[in-house]
Amino acid sequence: KSALKGTMENVKNYLQKILLVDQVNGPYKVLSNVPNFFTIDSSIFAKDTDIYLSAFIRTYGVSDTLASAHYVMKDTDTHRPLQGAIYVNSRHLPNEIQDEYSNNTNFFYTVVHEICHALGISSESFQKYHPKDSNTPYKDPIVTLNDKKTGKKHTFLVTPYSHKFAVMQWGVESFTLDGVSVPSGIEIEDGGGTGTAGSHPECRIGNQDLMVGSLLQAEEGPYTRFTPLTAAILLDTGNYDIVWEKIQPL
Repeated sequence: KSALKGTMENVKNYLQKILLVDQVNGPYKVLSNVPNFFTIDSSIFAKDTDIYLSAFIRTYGVSDTLASAHYVMKDTDTHRPLQGAIYVNSRHLPNEIQDEYSNNTNFFYTVVHEICHALGISSESFQKYHPKDSNTPYKDPIVTLNDKKTGKKHTFLVTPYSHKFAVMQWGVESFTLDGVSVPSGIEIEDGGGTGTAGSHPECRIGNQDLMVGSLLQAEEGPYTRFTPLTAAILLDTGNYDIVWEKIQPL
């Protein structure tokens, strides 16, 4: 329990060093009952808090899932999440407190990963991404290319920062397949089942990034990191700024 609490505190401090947001004006009442997920104190008002995250321990049966998260309340105008929850698998609690400098950062970055979902990196949020100075969502944030030979459907997030990342990473303004061209962008994962497909960057394009759907890091040394890939997606939400000193390259 102490290792979990210490790691969660380190995650909070880490994200507060990376993400900048417009401060929420005034206290707001948090949802106390989300059916099939959680029930908490019904009299909680979040004060001086930009997102209220509750942490719960779950058994998950025999699943290897370390944790999961989602948002449960968001701002009506900006679509920025104001409240969320993270669920930690009791079978995979850390044995020691982890932070960004630990030799084994598996659990630490798993929690960061899940909180990023609660911040808006998810399939249900892509269509709500907007410029920082406007609440009007981007038109056609998602595009697709179909490979006629293999039948594979490639899906790309092509909002401005995702496109800028793609140009930086691969040096092209567009992707072309079978004579069809779309703006270059961040490919979205199509494998891994319903919990993974559609809400993560494709593992093939940046498997060191903390937001890919497959955890490739072993316990022997650091591998996972917060890269410009995840930073670009968070910037595309229109709700956050990034402190780049903490971002590591792929």
